[in-house]
Amino acid sequence: MRRLCGLVERFGRDERGVFAVIFGLMAVVLVALSGAVVDYVGLEQNRARGQIALDAVALALQPEMYVTTKAALIERAAALVNDRIGDPRVAARVTDAQINPELGSLSFTGDMTMPTMFVSLVGVPTLSSAIYSEVTRGSLDVEVAVVVDVTGSMNDLVPKGGGGSQPKIEALQTALNQLIDIIVKDEQKPSYSKMAIVPYSMAVNVGAYAEVIRGPITPPTAIAAIDWAASPARTITGATRANPVVITSANHGFVTGDIVYIRSVSGMTQLNNKIYTVEAVNSNSFKLTNTNGTSYSAHSGQNGRVTKCLIASCDLVVKSTGHGLATSDYAYISGTSLKNYANNNNFDWIDNNPSEFDSRFIVWQVDKINADQFSLPDTDPTYQRDYGPLPGSGGTVSCVLQGCQHYRYRNKQLNFRRQEISTCVTER
Repeated sequence: MRRLCGLVERFGRDERGVFAVIFGLMAVVLVALSGAVVDYVGLEQNRARGQIALDAVALALQPEMYVTTKAALIERAAALVNDRIGDPRVAARVTDAQINPELGSLSFTGDMTMPTMFVSLVGVPTLSSAIYSEVTRGSLDVEVAVVVDVTGSMNDLVPKGGGGSQPKIEALQTALNQLIDIIVKDEQKPSYSKMAIVPYSMAVNVGAYAEVIRGPITPPTAIAAIDWAASPARTITGATRANPVVITSANHGFVTGDIVYIRSVSGMTQLNNKIYTVEAVNSNSFKLTNTNGTSYSAHSGQNGRVTKCLIASCDLVVKSTGHGLATSDYAYISGTSLKNYANNNNFDWIDNNPSEFDSRFIVWQVDKINADQFSLPDTDPTYQRDYGPLPGSGGTVSCVLQGCQHYRYRNKQLNFRRQEISTCVTER
């Protein structure tokens, strides 16, 4: 019994092999701690990749927040993040998305999990980390102007992707559509993006902005009537070979001083197609001033007609309320019932230049009678006989000055031309 007690006492005092025991016990802890460092560094590297991936995804999906649902954004974000991390051992989730259309902001909240290699020895099989990203669309307004060449050279062919060729203008259209998609966003709040397209050509159609650019124009006025006669034609039943000639016409209704026009007389044809002043009137006859019929042929038949003129020249008188024209002003007439005469007549009455037989450019030089009537010089019945029937009506009359519906000018060949106003701005 005494020997057993001594053995126990000696065993209690013996310290040989203690380090091995302690090392054996601590080895597991040391390996776990060292492995934890490796696992943590791996977690941080993967978290950094996951954060970068989520930031990129948030930037990419921000424009789509206006056109798709929250659930669809979360699903797409998770798929893109995992794809960008590129490690099948790492599982990333996007758990929530916050959308603020007014501020243009989009945020994603998520987490990622990776398996451990060392701390799993102490019962920690995985490590996790949260990731978060938010993007806000800048509030800077964007306005871009693009000048587009649409001249004839754009019909030249250029190589086409995938083989073959195409006109330059088609390639330009494709590139321009891509640029529009990049710059102009569907959502114009809180900031807007605009793109102006300016054709590079000799003319630009400014459309509805034309009046703002050039100012208002003077519109045409409506034509109520066009005629030269102030009374119905009266039949001539007799004409004397006297000085002055005396005309017989039952119930003619003329008075001294009236201006009349005579045509279609048989026999005494010297009276035809001329303008006369009436004097010494009775109910059935009158004299023609400044006539001497002593050498005229004898009158015959009853075909002659005498008509009172509206004005002394017997020219056409146009009735158009508030026409705004003054004597010697230019005017353009269109749309009347006098299809072959007053409308776009093929003779330039302004300078009587027969070489300018182009109906597109004709204008008239008028004589003002009053605020509602004007006459067309050199249009007496001698010229009208091939253009009837009279009277005419309908249509419009327009001034042809700058600021009017029509404009008259000389081209570089010094020929007169007329151009109707349009919404095009033309290079001068």
